[in-house]
Amino acid sequence: MGHDIGLSGSYYKPTERDVLNDYLKAVDLLTISTDKVMLQKQVAELGEKSKEENYIITGRLAEKEMEIQTLKQHDNMKEDALATLSDQVMKLMVEVQELKKR
Repeated sequence: MGHDIGLSGSYYKPTERDVLNDYLKAVDLLTISTDKVMLQKQVAELGEKSKEENYIITGRLAEKEMEIQTLKQHDNMKEDALATLSDQVMKLMVEVQELKKR
C-alpha cells in the first residue's frame, strides 16, 4: 500500500535476553501466588538485617565495657592518690601539733 516510510529501524527491539532479564526482575510482582516466596524473602532479609544489627550492638557493648574498665582504673588511681594525700595531711597535722607543744 505504500505506507512504509522506513521508521521500523527506529523502534526499540529488545533481544530475547533483555526480555528474559526484565521478566525475571518483575516475575515476583507479576505472580499472584507468591505470598510464600515473598514472605520467605522478607524473613531472609530481616534475618540478615538482624545479624548485622546484633554484630554492631555486640561491638558497641564491648567498647562500652572497655570504657567502664578504664574508668574504674582511673577511679582506683584517684582513690589511691586521695588516700596518700590524706595520710600526708595527717602526718603534717601531727608535726604541727608537736611543733605547737614546744
